[in-house]
Amino acid sequence: MKKTKIDELGRVVIPIDWRRELNLASRDTLELTFDGEKITIKKEGSVCRLCSNVISDECDVPLCADCILKIRKLTI
Repeated sequence: MKKTKIDELGRVVIPIDWRRELNLASRDTLELTFDGEKITIKKEGSVCRLCSNVISDECDVPLCADCILKIRKLTI
């Protein structure tokens, strides 16, 4: 857990190590949801765990089609 403060303009800083882990860049769109006392921030759309390409939220595997094909070629 990390702590941060809200500045005078209502902004919150997301720590750099988290932004790198999530592949967040300046001007990326984030989804915010509010549930009681909890705020959830999510990068718009799901992303591939290997290359960070946007994938469908309905996808069962957190990988894009290109990465899945590359993995299949490696296992043949």
